[in-house]
Amino acid sequence: MINYNLAGNALIHCLKVSGATVLLVDEDPTLVGRIEEERARIEGELGMKIRIIDSEMKHEISSQKPERPADTFREVVQGDWPMAMFYTSGTTGMPKGVPFRMERAFPQGASVNKTHDGTASTPDADSSAESHRP
Repeated sequence: MINYNLAGNALIHCLKVSGATVLLVDEDPTLVGRIEEERARIEGELGMKIRIIDSEMKHEISSQKPERPADTFREVVQGDWPMAMFYTSGTTGMPKGVPFRMERAFPQGASVNKTHDGTASTPDADSSAESHRP
């Protein structure tokens, strides 16, 4: 997850240090333009595949059968593990990666969480912030 406004060398720096092999790009024309300006470097120098998340790709994704991965894939996940890296804007130099940990990500997207006593809670059933902590 990189700063939406990055371009040029700062953009290439973030992509390079990320170690990613695929670049998912929002379909916003301004953003796509910045990526297109650097396409040769991104694909050639960094060896990344660029995928624009346009209506065709969204349709392709939504037409897939939803399958929940087995619990064994999640059982060993620790709260302090990074889920993603956010890259700063680089106002004092080149952008730097900041880990976004699993323990911070879970409450952001979970629709069912366990309360402190272990019972399930949903946002509809109990909208207090306390009930949505992992």
